[in-house]
Amino acid sequence: MAAIPSAPDFSTRAILLRKIEYGDHDYIITFLTQSHGKMSVMAKNAKKSVQRFSGALDLFSLNHIQCAFPKKNKNSMVILTQAEPENAFVEIRFDLVKVTYASYWCEILYLWMEEGRPQEELYALLYFCLDMLSRSAIDPGVLSLFFQIRFMAISGFSPNMEWCEQCKTPLDKIYEPRLWFDFKEGRIICGPCRAMNQRNHGLEEYGIMVSRGTLKQLFWMNNVEAARADRIRFSPPALEEGQALMETFIPFHIGRTMKTLRFPAGWIWAERWILAYFFWPWQTNARQPLTWPWIFVPAWICCPILREKSRCHPGALNQQNLTGARRLLIIPWA
Repeated sequence: MAAIPSAPDFSTRAILLRKIEYGDHDYIITFLTQSHGKMSVMAKNAKKSVQRFSGALDLFSLNHIQCAFPKKNKNSMVILTQAEPENAFVEIRFDLVKVTYASYWCEILYLWMEEGRPQEELYALLYFCLDMLSRSAIDPGVLSLFFQIRFMAISGFSPNMEWCEQCKTPLDKIYEPRLWFDFKEGRIICGPCRAMNQRNHGLEEYGIMVSRGTLKQLFWMNNVEAARADRIRFSPPALEEGQALMETFIPFHIGRTMKTLRFPAGWIWAERWILAYFFWPWQTNARQPLTWPWIFVPAWICCPILREKSRCHPGALNQQNLTGARRLLIIPWA
C-alpha cells in the first residue's frame, strides 16, 4: 500500500473507518481525515500500547491523530504515532441497528474514496450522521437515506429525480403513481417513454419501480439544509422503498458488493449455529431422552433476532426484530 507523497509530520481530526490486524502487535487503520481525506496508517504495537491509543481505536470514533511519514523507505505506510479520542459515539455501540447503519456508511466511503485526496464535505457528512445517529436525533432509516443522497450529490453521480429524462416532463406533472428508475442511467422514465423504448429498441432494463411520492421526498431531502434534516418524515412503505432504491443504486455505480448489505442474511445462519450449539444432544444429560429437537425447532422459529423474511439491507433491521440481539456487539464491516 503506497504512502502519501513525502511531507512533514502532521496532526488532524479523523474518523476511524476500518481496522484490521497486521502481525501479532500491529493494526492497519483506515481513517477519514479532515485534511488528508482517506488515509491508511500503521499503528505499531497498538495491541500492547495503552498510553498512546487508549480508547482511540474503536470503529466510528472521532480522534485527534498525529502521524509521521517514513523517513527511510518512502514507499512504506504512514505511521500513527498518537491518537486522542474526541468523540467515541458510544451510543452507537449498544444498538445493533445503529452499528449496522454506521458500518454501511463507512464501507461506502472506504470503497469509493481515493487514498490521500481531501474530501472535507464527505468528512463533514459522516461526522454529522454519526453524531445524529448517536444522539438518536433522527430515525436511523431516514438518516441513512440522507447520508446516501448527500454522498451521491457530493461525489457527482446524483440521480435525476426532477423530470423524465426523455420527454423532460417535470415530476409534478407526471400523474402516474409509480415510475421506472433506471439504474444504468441514474434517471426516472415515465410510462409512455418506457413503453416507447421497449417497443423501438427492446433494450434490457435494469431498474426498479418507485412511487412518485417517494421520489419527491428524496429530491427534497437532497436540497434541504442539514440543520433541518430532523424534520424529514417518511411513511414506513416510502422508507423501505427509498432504502431499496439507494442501497441498489449506490453499489451498482461503485461497482462493489457491500458486505453490510449481506449482513441480515448472515445473521440467519449465525442464529442457527448458535441455537444448534446450545441445544445439541451433548448439552443434555445422557440418561435423559434426547429432547433437543423439541427445544431447537420452536426456539429457531421464535428467535427474535431475525426472520427469513427480513430484507438483506440495513433497513431490514428494526427495533422489533432485534430486541434479543441488543446486548451483542456485531461489526459486519471491519
